[in-house]
Amino acid sequence: PGVRHAVKLPLSLGGPVANILDLQIALKSNAGVAYFTDQLPFDRIINKAATVEKQEFLNIWRTISQESSTAITLSSPTEAGVRAKLEPHGIKFVANRPQPPALHVYSAAKTINGHSLLIEIVLNPGSPQGNVCVRSEAPQLYQPLQAFLQQTLQ
Repeated sequence: PGVRHAVKLPLSLGGPVANILDLQIALKSNAGVAYFTDQLPFDRIINKAATVEKQEFLNIWRTISQESSTAITLSSPTEAGVRAKLEPHGIKFVANRPQPPALHVYSAAKTINGHSLLIEIVLNPGSPQGNVCVRSEAPQLYQPLQAFLQQTLQ
């Protein structure tokens, strides 16, 4: 009683993708077993070492028809500003496509269990609003990814 210990344990990636953000803990002691569940921060499931090359991005983007779009307010509504906010979290720049007056910025990441996260951000000059479109082989990740992007880019 009253003793505290810190330990590092390997993370098991088994289970359905829908639960990738759920951290489930079981603690066994002489008093019995206690179960806990917590949510991981979204950027903890991003494999920061993985990259998605431009051709791979295009191939995946074309094969996934389901997407999710949302408008968000950007604190730095420029390509450099978006890149500066996403890259520390392992979301890497892939390409940009000017479509005057807008600029489409494409970024991507992979999760620790290999799912691609594809992001298109449409920037309009003079406007703090950006339109964000996400695609992934795991559509269950759309909502948490959009929430993460909203929090990170504001």
